[in-house]
Amino acid sequence: MKWPFSTVAPATASQPSAGQPKYYEAWGEALDSLQFLKRLAICLVFMNVLLMILLRHAQQKPPLVIRVDEIGKAEPIKDVNATYRVTKPEVLNFTKLFMKYFLERNFYTWKDNLVEAGNMMTPEFRDKSNKEINLSAEASAVETNKLTSKLNFSEIEVGRETTDNIIVALKGWRQIASYNDPKFLKETIFEGEIVLKKVPRTVDMPYGLLVDSYKETVFKNE
Repeated sequence: MKWPFSTVAPATASQPSAGQPKYYEAWGEALDSLQFLKRLAICLVFMNVLLMILLRHAQQKPPLVIRVDEIGKAEPIKDVNATYRVTKPEVLNFTKLFMKYFLERNFYTWKDNLVEAGNMMTPEFRDKSNKEINLSAEASAVETNKLTSKLNFSEIEVGRETTDNIIVALKGWRQIASYNDPKFLKETIFEGEIVLKKVPRTVDMPYGLLVDSYKETVFKNE
C-alpha cells in the first residue's frame, strides 16, 4: 500500500516584512563608531582654533591699572585708553623708580638697573645717553671695589605740565659704600630736572610716561 502524497506546500524563503533590514553588515557597528570619532575630532579641532583666537584677543587687552589718588585711595581703572590723565602720585612714583635705576650703583644689580632705566626712556633719550655717558670708568670702579650706593631725595616737585610733557624738579644725595672696605664712604649732592613724556598706557608702559630728558647739577662729590 502506497502512502498518499503530502498536501503540504514546499518550504520557500521567507520575505522580510516592512521595516526590517534586507541584509546585515558584519562591520556596521565599527563603521558607525569610526564616523562618530571623525566628527568628534573635527569638533575638537574647531574648539582649539576658537580657544586660540580667544587667548590672542585676551592678550591684546590693556592692563588693569591701579591708580592711587592724592589721599592714598587705590582705584582700579578698567578702560586705560579712555583714562589718559596721569596723576601726581603716579608721576612721583615713576620719577623715584627711574632715578634709583638710573643713578644707584650696586655691585650685584647695577647692570640690570641700567637696563630697566633704559626701558623707561624714550628711544631718542636712550640713544643720547648711550653716546654721552661714559660708564667705563664707573663700571670698573664698581666691579673692582664692589661698590654699592643708596639714593635719597630731599625734594621732588611736579612743575609745569603741558599736553605732552611733565617737568619734575628734584633734589637729593647719593651715598656710596663698598662691600670690601666698611670705612669707604662717598657722598654726592645733586639737583636735577627731568622731563617726562606722556604716552599711551600699555603692558610695558603702565604709568603712561617715558623719560625724555634729564639734566643734573652736582654741588658736592667727595
